[in-house]
Amino acid sequence: CFVFHGRYEGHLRQLVLGFKFGGRLGQGRLLAGFLAEAWQRAAGRSGDGAMDAGVPACLVPVPLHPKRLSWRGFNQSLELARFLGRELGRPVCAQGLTRVRNTTPQSQLPGRARLSNLAGAFAGQERLVAGKHVLLVDDVMTTGATVDTAARALRVAGAVRVDVVVVAR
Repeated sequence: CFVFHGRYEGHLRQLVLGFKFGGRLGQGRLLAGFLAEAWQRAAGRSGDGAMDAGVPACLVPVPLHPKRLSWRGFNQSLELARFLGRELGRPVCAQGLTRVRNTTPQSQLPGRARLSNLAGAFAGQERLVAGKHVLLVDDVMTTGATVDTAARALRVAGAVRVDVVVVAR
């Protein structure tokens, strides 16, 4: 299933941008609270075609390439996953997915180029995710190319189910 808190606009957009690029790490707790609420709402729905979120074995953040991590100083998805993991009482598997290829930032590309930009960019770590229900965590989803590519890599590594939660769409 795919779960998000709100639309990527207005105050929510400003909170995400301040957290991600403004170094306002304290806003991560607030954003993770939004994620927890959205996930718990989804987990509570069932029947009549609604989502059944289930209980993930672990949370896996969308990784940054080491060069981008060095430039930014932190991985916003990892920080969100840590806060969310505490809220949900679930472990974070920070190495469950790795970024094996440095790519152009998705925000700099038109929608059609985003999927090809990420081809071969992620590798799921079989020893960490095989046989597990994984909750993939990211901050923003626009075209879905990042979460789609990352989820596929986790499935190739043996994850039996991959759900996605993002702050904004």
